[in-house]
Amino acid sequence: MASTAVQINYITPYEAGTARVAGTGIKVRILAEELRSGYRPEDIQEAHEELSMAQVYAALSYYYANKALFDEATDSGDHGADESKAEAGPVISRATLLGRLKSRSHGSIG
Repeated sequence: MASTAVQINYITPYEAGTARVAGTGIKVRILAEELRSGYRPEDIQEAHEELSMAQVYAALSYYYANKALFDEATDSGDHGADESKAEAGPVISRATLLGRLKSRSHGSIG
């Protein structure tokens, strides 16, 4: 059986720290920060409902493939943290997010 490789471009790279999930305004850095804060990829996808799991994993893969560049930008303070936080919207705690997920799984609206 022959296999065919298919390239899927879920990430639009601009420069370290400003790569975005293609077709969205969501920065790879924001998703990586959520992962480092303890969120699971599934939690991240639930918080960003417009993203598919494939897009979340692609963003995290892009981060890990370019981790040195992201870390370098972070160390130099060149990542626009204030801008990223403003774009990301309100920050919710892990407990709040998990509560929302639990409510959804029980059919209530939170």
